[in-house]
Formats: sequence, structure tokens, C-alpha cells
Amino acid sequence: LSLHQGWPKARVTRCGDGRSLSIDADFDSGKLQYVVAVSAEGVRTHLRLSLAEGVQAGPVEYPAFQLPPEIVRGATIEVYDPAGGVLHTGPVPESGKRGALGPGGDVLAVRTPTRIVEFTSESGRSVSPFDARVPQYGDRQGVWVFSSAPVAAGRQCQVSLAVSVRPARPATSQATGTIRIVPDVPAL
Repeated sequence: LSLHQGWPKARVTRCGDGRSLSIDADFDSGKLQYVVAVSAEGVRTHLRLSLAEGVQAGPVEYPAFQLPPEIVRGATIEVYDPAGGVLHTGPVPESGKRGALGPGGDVLAVRTPTRIVEFTSESGRSVSPFDARVPQYGDRQGVWVFSSAPVAAGRQCQVSLAVSVRPARPATSQATGTIRIVPDVPAL
């Protein structure tokens, strides 16, 4: 099952105020649902897969997000555990080389000079960076954020992820002023 396979059979439903949509597809071998919701905080995705009894499960890789090469140029990859501890920090190499750019974790941050793109697992599945900046990926080259969707026959799997983008440096106030220290005046 894949979104690529599911698209021709899918029902696409716009939800609520148009800031979310659901893609639902039924197959002989199972069901797929993919929900995307956009808010001021970022984007949330929810993947639900179920396989019919007796269906063999293949690879369970889930390339959840893809960042084009121009976004990751000069970036640093950071991976965090559930408590916020750093599991990995490393630069995105100048040249692409197919393979992992770090281990999996609960949070993956791509830190560029201008922004931080943060991917968070909300379902206990790790997220990991994968370098797909090689010709075999054609126009889909970039850094991919992988997760897993461990589905088995007769079972359902759910993967919820969130992505947010914020400035690399917090905005600072441009206001200036004068501090005066006057003896024998109580502080407020």
C-alpha cells in the first residue's frame, strides 16, 4: 500500500475550514488513510494503515517529508530523544551521498542559517534523516525524513508526525532606552 498506489482510488475530503484534508483509499489488501492539517503552529500528518488477514507485509519505510537541496544547503541535522537530550548533531555534507545522516529519534531538527525546521513524532515512531541528494531520486532529491509504519496482516498501524518552522534566531526588540540608577530610590 502506498499513497502513490492509493491516489487513483482515493477519496479526498476537505475538512472543517479547509485547513485540513483526508485521503482515504480501500484496497483488496487493506485500507489507507492520510490526514494533513495546517495550523499557525505548523503541519500535522496522520497515517493509518491496515492490512487484511493473510496479506504479506513488505518494507515499512515511510518517507514522511522531503526537503529540497536548496533548503538543506549549509544546514546542521540535530536528533533528540524524548527528554530533549541530543542524540546526534552533524552538518549536512556539501555533496549528496545516499544514506542515513544520523540515527532516529523523537525529534529531528534541520537548522539552517535562517530557519529551524523541526519534525516531531507524536506516536512513538522515530524520525530519521536520509540523504537522497543523488541522481537516482531525480526531481525528488533532497533530505528525506523517514519514519516507520510497522503494519502486519490483520492489524492497524498509525503514525502521527508534526513539522514546524521558526526563525533561527528569535526576534529581538529594536527599542532602546536609558537606565538610571538613583541613590536612595526604592526599586519597583
